[in-house]
Amino acid sequence: MARGRWARLVCLGTALAAAGCAQPAQDAPAPVYSLQPGMAGLYALNISQPTVFPSEKTVSDWGTEIARLDHGRYVFVPIAPGRHNLRCDDLPLTNDVTIEATAGKLYYLTIEMGATAQVQHCELITQATGNALLRRMKPEGQD
Repeated sequence: MARGRWARLVCLGTALAAAGCAQPAQDAPAPVYSLQPGMAGLYALNISQPTVFPSEKTVSDWGTEIARLDHGRYVFVPIAPGRHNLRCDDLPLTNDVTIEATAGKLYYLTIEMGATAQVQHCELITQATGNALLRRMKPEGQD
């Protein structure tokens, strides 16, 4: 009797493990934008959840607005090589993010505002993480 239960548990465990190892449903491919020769690219991703705070966020570079986007949206911005001082202007406790852009390289900046003012981020992320997020997001202005 115990042996039969053990066999069922092993089969159930094997089935669950196989289901857990299965590839997840394929999301849409990450968007690809072509860069002009000699330019770099910046993806700004608003990963904020809907809150009582306004969900539209802006990104500035040296004080000039370069992107405005709602939660769950992204914007692609071509940027020149060189130093950029990026700021997520609508976050009360925001920080500056400085990058040395290299021609042909892509950068990913997340903007996040949580349910409280203490939960907020404006930071660079890796290309792999950025592409995974982009697959689940829409470009700003697309419904």
